[in-house]
Amino acid sequence: MLSFLVDSTITLIAFWTTRVWSIHQLYWAIGAMLGGSFVPLSLLPGVFQTIARFSPMQLWLYFPIQLILNKQTPADIALNFGLQVFWLAVMFVIFRATWTAGLKKYSAVGA
Repeated sequence: MLSFLVDSTITLIAFWTTRVWSIHQLYWAIGAMLGGSFVPLSLLPGVFQTIARFSPMQLWLYFPIQLILNKQTPADIALNFGLQVFWLAVMFVIFRATWTAGLKKYSAVGA
């Protein structure tokens, strides 16, 4: 659900620009770095580990893998599930605001 809301919000940027693919690719690159796809989060420098730990990106790949491998403490599991709820709420608000603003801005190409 979280991934859907983020991708949908990025897609809604098409109300203002036709360069959505570039924005999505930038987001994907940042997500690959902070989500553990490109490099394990434990190998990132300290400040980037902290950023990644609280970002929604690590919830898509790194956290589920660590959970399956039983490498998460109960406190980390609770923190990450809490982060999922937090990021779902934040992304829903951002999605709704972007959707509402986009509908006000909407005009069809060629119209």
